[in-house]
Amino acid sequence: MKVDELSPYINKISIQGYKSFRNEVSIDIRNLTILAGKNSSGKSSIFQPLLLMKQTLEESFDAGTLYLGGSHVKFSSMDQLLTRISPKKTTENFMIKLSITRNGYVKLVFRKIKKEGFEIETAVYKASNALIRYRSGMSQLAIIRANPFIKQYHRDMKNYYSTLRRRIKTKKILKEDEIKIRLERDRCFLNVIFERGDTSHELPLSPKDLVERDILHIIHISALRGNPKRVYPKTSIEERFPGTFEPYVASIIYQWSKNQPEKIAELNNFMKQLNLVDAVSINLVSDTAVEVIVPQSAVIDSPKYGSWFNIADVGFGISQTLPILVALLVAKPGQIVYIEQPEIHLHPSAQLELGNIITRAAKNGIRVIIETHSDYLITGIQTEVAKGNIDPKNVIFHWFSKNRSGVTSIKSTTLLEDGTYKKNWPEDLSNAYLHAQSQFLDESEKKFFKNA
Repeated sequence: MKVDELSPYINKISIQGYKSFRNEVSIDIRNLTILAGKNSSGKSSIFQPLLLMKQTLEESFDAGTLYLGGSHVKFSSMDQLLTRISPKKTTENFMIKLSITRNGYVKLVFRKIKKEGFEIETAVYKASNALIRYRSGMSQLAIIRANPFIKQYHRDMKNYYSTLRRRIKTKKILKEDEIKIRLERDRCFLNVIFERGDTSHELPLSPKDLVERDILHIIHISALRGNPKRVYPKTSIEERFPGTFEPYVASIIYQWSKNQPEKIAELNNFMKQLNLVDAVSINLVSDTAVEVIVPQSAVIDSPKYGSWFNIADVGFGISQTLPILVALLVAKPGQIVYIEQPEIHLHPSAQLELGNIITRAAKNGIRVIIETHSDYLITGIQTEVAKGNIDPKNVIFHWFSKNRSGVTSIKSTTLLEDGTYKKNWPEDLSNAYLHAQSQFLDESEKKFFKNA
C-alpha cells in the first residue's frame, strides 16, 4: 500500500490531560468548523497540541519530543500545559488522538520527565485493519508482536539477505538473525528501526506517515497578528508555511502579481466586499524586501487613482484581515486553515460579509477552522447555509464551557438546511447583545419617567 493512500485527512481531534481538559473531549473537523465560547473556556487549547506537534516537526533542529518555545504556542515549563489537579500538582501526562478516514487514528501519550521534557509514553495507531501499540522501552520481541507488518517485513528482510549471501558467497555478509529491531523517537513520533551492521532504516508506513503531512500543511493565522510592517522580507512560496502565516502574505501577493492576476482580482474583490479598500498591491523595495500598499481613492477607475499608502499608515482592519483572505486563496483543497479571532478590527457589517467569504472557501474544499466571539460572523455563515451555498453537513459548531472546577466540556451541533441549529445551541452569542439592549432600555425608561 502506498503512503499517499495512508495519508488521509484528520477528521477528529481528541485530547485529555491538557490544560482545562481533564477528561477526554473530542471535536469533529468538517470543511467549516466553528469554535465558540466565553473567554478562557478552552477554544484555543483544543488545537494547541496539534500546533505543538507542527512546530516540533518543522524546526530545523531536534528540540526534543515536544518543542515548547515555537512560533505557534509558547510555554516556559511543562506544567503550564498539563491539567492542574490541585494548586501544586498537575497530571503527569496528556493524550492527543488524531482520527483519520478509513477508521484509522494515531494516539499519542506524552509523559512529563522532570527537568528533561516530555517523552512518548505510548503510541497507538490503527491502519489497514491492524491496531498497533508501542511503548517506550519495548523489547525487540515485543515490537514484532505488536505490529503484524513487522513480522512479514522481517521475514522478507531475512530472505533478501539470505539470497544476497548466496549470490556473492562471502562471509562478510551478516547472518539473518543479526538484524536488530528497536523503537526510535522521531521528533514527536515513535518509529520502528531495522539495523544491520552499521546501516539502519525505518519500517515503511510508520505512525508518522498517517498524519505528518496533514499537520505540516496547516496554515495558522494567530490572534496576535502584530502591527503592520513597512517592509516585509521576500519568502519562498510553497504548499507548506512553517510558523505562523503572516510573514508570507506580502511575498504571496507579489508572486500573484507576476504570475496569477486572477488571484489578485479575487483578493481585491474580497477587500471591496468587506468595504476595506479597492485594491492591494506590492512595491518591490529591494531584492530581499517588499512593501504592501493600498490606494488612496475609494473608486478604482478614478482619474485620481494613483496615490498609494503603505499598509502601516491605514486602519488595522486591512492588515489584520489580509492574511485571512490570502490564506483562503492560497490553500489547497483538504488543507487546514486555522484562524484565531478572524473578526479582529472589523466593523460588524464586514464581519457579516467575512462569513460569506469563509463559507465560500469551505465550499471549495478548504478545511477552515475558526475560533470566534462574533455573532455577526456566525450569522453570516448561517445565512450562507440558508441560501444553499454550502451543504449544512459540512458545517459544525463546537461550544466550549467551564464548570466551577475549571474543567472544560464541549457541546456540538450542526445546522439544518434553513441555517438554524440542529440542536439547541448551548448559549447564543446574541443573548449578550439582547441583554445589554434590555438593560439600556430599562434604565432609559426609568430616567424618562423620573424626569417626567
